[in-house]
Amino acid sequence: HESLRPQFEALSEYLKTDEFAQADAADKKTIIEAYENLKSIFGGSGSKSSFRTLGDSISRLNTAQTELARKQDQYTKAYDELIKAQEDYTAALKSGNEEAIQAASMRLGVAQIAESTSSQVLVDAQNELEAAQDGATNSAKTLKEALTGAAEGLSQLASNNISTLIPTLQST
Repeated sequence: HESLRPQFEALSEYLKTDEFAQADAADKKTIIEAYENLKSIFGGSGSKSSFRTLGDSISRLNTAQTELARKQDQYTKAYDELIKAQEDYTAALKSGNEEAIQAASMRLGVAQIAESTSSQVLVDAQNELEAAQDGATNSAKTLKEALTGAAEGLSQLASNNISTLIPTLQST
């Protein structure tokens, strides 16, 4: 995208000239549309289609993937603890020892709560990953649309001979 920066800067400067002020309405519209498309690529104010936005979305996605993996590990441990607690409780019941039954029952209750909580945290992490995936997809789509719009705007500038007014555009 940096290869488009000279065109963006040239358009930005050109918008301040008397030549632009005296251009006909159709040329002004074309130039302004090209400028706005380029501005959105470079993250101008209010832009949702910049490379920075895409980078932030991908960063959020990477974080969500890492967190999901961590939550999956935590859930696996909590589930394994629950299975062990159930086995210990079953063994305590078979032994008939009331003290062992009570202790195993307490451990089983704690393990059930831990597994249930971990399960909900895992669902939340999966939802966050899906939201991050959607965000990255939308950012990429919006940026692609902005790039396409900028390319079309620059092409239209060149085909309308407006590029002769802006020397930097002649090299596009």
